[in-house]
Amino acid sequence: MMMMKIEKRTCLSAGEPLQDVLSTGLGDAVTTVSPVKIPMDIKMPYVIYGVGGETDRSDKQRTCLDVCMVTLDIFAENYGECVDISEACRELLSGKRITHAFKDGSALVIDCSRMTDFDDGMTADGYYHRAVSFRVKSV
Repeated sequence: MMMMKIEKRTCLSAGEPLQDVLSTGLGDAVTTVSPVKIPMDIKMPYVIYGVGGETDRSDKQRTCLDVCMVTLDIFAENYGECVDISEACRELLSGKRITHAFKDGSALVIDCSRMTDFDDGMTADGYYHRAVSFRVKSV
């Protein structure tokens, strides 16, 4: 399969840079950081992320901003561990500028401006999870 060359990366491509930052920063604290779908036979704790809600907004200089929401779902065997991993994710992303080079030679710089939302609860098998959302924009 031939690799496509992307000239300009947008927030649609934010998943890979975020996965790199979270995987590196969380290290052995989680078994995996994975997009959208939970891998089969995965052991807790783990992080699943999704990128959505891409919108164009204008700033005061009337330039177009590429903005999306990133949601992290953190799964662990106990509530305290979920909270700790959530705090670590927030520390790794909030207020950070991430620069990422893709295999095709293109690049993306994103700002993770702030955490916008969070929630917690239990899964069907009794484990807690915490969903954390971040506003992200490409610059």
